[in-house]
Amino acid sequence: MQDAALDAIRSKAAFEHLLNIEYIRADLDNPGGSHLTDRFIDLVVMANVLFQAEHKDIILHEARRILREGGRLAMIEWDASGPDAVLGPPRESRMKKETGRAVALQAGFEYDREFSAGSHHYGLLFVKK
Repeated sequence: MQDAALDAIRSKAAFEHLLNIEYIRADLDNPGGSHLTDRFIDLVVMANVLFQAEHKDIILHEARRILREGGRLAMIEWDASGPDAVLGPPRESRMKKETGRAVALQAGFEYDREFSAGSHHYGLLFVKK
């Protein structure tokens, strides 16, 4: 995550008086890089992360490690089949929906369903079994 994005989230949370948020800067290219406890989290939201990651498998295994049984992974990525727009990376840099689903399945997730993530993104929901 870019530092500016993290600062924006902190500012927004403070403005909204959301005081129960803990910010963790993690290196997800390394196994255990989140420093979170095993089976500690109910929901992992990955938004615009995997398309730019070299080690997608490590990131997804980390998500699976920290999720409780029955926990969910919401994957939101730039839609490679959508129109080129001013926003987002070039189409050739985007991860296809089929690839996102395949890498999550390879990491041991079970596919649940697709969800709407706006006009320029796709959303996939997975469950840890």
